[in-house]
Amino acid sequence: YGLTEATCLVSCNPVNGQKKVGSVGVLMPYTHVRILPSNSEGEVTKECGTDEVGEICVANPGVFAGSTYTEVDKNRSLFAEGRYLRTGDLGRIDADGYLWITGRAKDLIIRGGHNIDPAVIEEALARHPAVAFVGAIGQPDSFAGELPCAYVELVKGAEVIIHNAPFDVGFLDAEFARLGRGKFADYTLRVTDSLAMARNIYPGKSNSLDALCRRLEVDNSGRTLHGALLDAELLAEVYLRMTRGQGELVIDQYGDHGDGSGGSQRFDFTQYRFAHILPTEAEVAAHEVMLEGIDKESGGKTIWRRYLQ
Repeated sequence: YGLTEATCLVSCNPVNGQKKVGSVGVLMPYTHVRILPSNSEGEVTKECGTDEVGEICVANPGVFAGSTYTEVDKNRSLFAEGRYLRTGDLGRIDADGYLWITGRAKDLIIRGGHNIDPAVIEEALARHPAVAFVGAIGQPDSFAGELPCAYVELVKGAEVIIHNAPFDVGFLDAEFARLGRGKFADYTLRVTDSLAMARNIYPGKSNSLDALCRRLEVDNSGRTLHGALLDAELLAEVYLRMTRGQGELVIDQYGDHGDGSGGSQRFDFTQYRFAHILPTEAEVAAHEVMLEGIDKESGGKTIWRRYLQ
């Protein structure tokens, strides 16, 4: 491992010693490496311990402190404690003195002083079978400084849930056309429009994301402004609740106008004779799994178990 700013090599695996796969080896003679988390001014915030990840900072005879670049501005904040060259690489040193590179410091997402390695987010999302590629970055935030944001490329044939899909798909198709990449539908199995689904379930009512959150008791108190990450989280919860089944046998004939002019018309079903179709064993088992999930979320307050079993 080496870099031009440190005048060639910093470390290498020993020729006749132990070689650890994935490590960049032990330090070269007269080379000092410290793992030092620093702030934007180059001030060291702490000293990392064994196997603790931080920025790799190098001092050796080839490092010219304060004069690495001929342009003065480039040397500002480049040295930790005025001596150790900040390489911009993240790494750790194990108990045997072997150096390991884990990522790039410039890629770190700093959320309210908490350093988040994008690789942690990317590795978690990449495990999903519908994800082909993922990249995590810091999204500017007025309160926290940055918030994690992930861009995902789906495996061809994955399902996508979009609220008001025609609008977003039209926008995506226009962007794809500029890139010569066909249409968005070419990369997905299907696009499910949660707005169309909501209009079918709640005809005549407001079916905006906020309205659905209120109706389905999804907490959207933090949605003072539109945000891709928050909206995606809310939509996921709304979609799950909409697909759990019908909540009541009530049809709102006139719609919810908010002024008291509309109302709900209740139908008397006692005049009808319904066929009794018993569930299969598989359906009973699936229902039990769903009830266990509701029990877990509600702390054992499932109404079905209390009154209907």
